[in-house]
Amino acid sequence: MIQLLFDGANWIVEQEEDQHNHELVPCNQARYFRSHRDMPSNDVANLSQLKASGVGVTAGYRVLSDQARGVQNMPYTIIDARNHVAKLERRIWEGGDANGLLNILKERQAREDGFYFNYDMNKETASLCSIFWRDSRMRKDYEVFGDLVVFDTTHRTVKYNLACAPFTGMNHHKRNIMFGVGFLLHEDKDSFQWLLDEFLKSMGGKQPATIMTDEDAAMAAAIPLVLTQSRHRLCTWHIDENSKKHIQYLRIMPGFINLFHLVLRSTDTVPEFDFYWKK
Repeated sequence: MIQLLFDGANWIVEQEEDQHNHELVPCNQARYFRSHRDMPSNDVANLSQLKASGVGVTAGYRVLSDQARGVQNMPYTIIDARNHVAKLERRIWEGGDANGLLNILKERQAREDGFYFNYDMNKETASLCSIFWRDSRMRKDYEVFGDLVVFDTTHRTVKYNLACAPFTGMNHHKRNIMFGVGFLLHEDKDSFQWLLDEFLKSMGGKQPATIMTDEDAAMAAAIPLVLTQSRHRLCTWHIDENSKKHIQYLRIMPGFINLFHLVLRSTDTVPEFDFYWKK
């Protein structure tokens, strides 16, 4: 155990204890550490296929462990196997649910003037991987209040683990309004680019003055490819939350939090920000 102290400029080792307070784990049990457990994607796919054929995950795990010449040689546990297979199944849209959703959207498009939707398929698996829709009210709201768009993928669905990606804004009563809704199976640059393209297409090509997001790197890479005239800004709430992971050693210093929040939330101009940031 090592205890460190930060004096504002340097890290100082204040205390060191080289005696462990527990028995060390034998080498043959190191595979149970989370950092040592790894399940190859091929094994996940094989177990999922076996399960679809009526062979349970437990029985499939025994087959794989026999091939590895014993459970002790497996780089993951039976619990890991069950969790990975369940996660894979959640990521696959069942044909009935996907087709049912598309039928609902097609019915709305036929019934409602100005209703827009589109979807993207995975050509290899013939499964639905991205979808976007908006109604005529959302289009009208965007025409009036679309200067600022908030794009967030924080929340996910339970069954399929899809990223829920709503486009939202604020009206003149300071109430949240919806401009469109997307669901994504993959949160990568190509998926975000497709969704932003669909949003822009559905709004007649009108780009927002500013789009506000979290600090997702794939999202940041896709935005300038589509919203070429929009300013991209980060949500202060996400910046504050991420600071707990990246600069926790500064947050524990007396007075830092108040000054950090002052810089983050109360500065309106660049000179103001620079002045307090340098402090």
